[in-house]
Amino acid sequence: MAITFDTSIDQQRENYVGATLTYAYTVGAGANPSLYVGVMYDDGGVGATLTGATYNGVAMTLLLDVVHSRAGYRIAEFGLLAPAQSAAHNVVITGSATTDIISCAASYLGVQQIDAHASATAASGTALTATLATVKNNTWTIGFVDADQGWSAVVTGTL
Repeated sequence: MAITFDTSIDQQRENYVGATLTYAYTVGAGANPSLYVGVMYDDGGVGATLTGATYNGVAMTLLLDVVHSRAGYRIAEFGLLAPAQSAAHNVVITGSATTDIISCAASYLGVQQIDAHASATAASGTALTATLATVKNNTWTIGFVDADQGWSAVVTGTL
């Protein structure tokens, strides 16, 4: 089965109002779905961290949490295999303290449901180059980009 892009949602933001960002997202109908959520957050100068993310109340797997090139910010990515489909459910991102949380999400169909999250990497700066070693044939890369104009999911294809 080939991997196909389902849908995405761009920047959702909780601007220093609390420690949680909640927004509705719908994963489309189809076999072998997966959901990926990109998050950029400010550590608030006090070392705030993300304590987790859920979709429809189900815990998502933290795939990456790294320092962003923007001082005080971090980038994280969460993934969930076999998420609830065909109805809006909440993505809930929770931090350890009041912080600026920015997020976007993308979902895919036809994703292998075992060992799907095999590798992750990050890059930052004005001219980006990242190396990602795929560990299987017919895999996809998924990117989340902060271009100082908003936070967006980047859909990429088969490697």
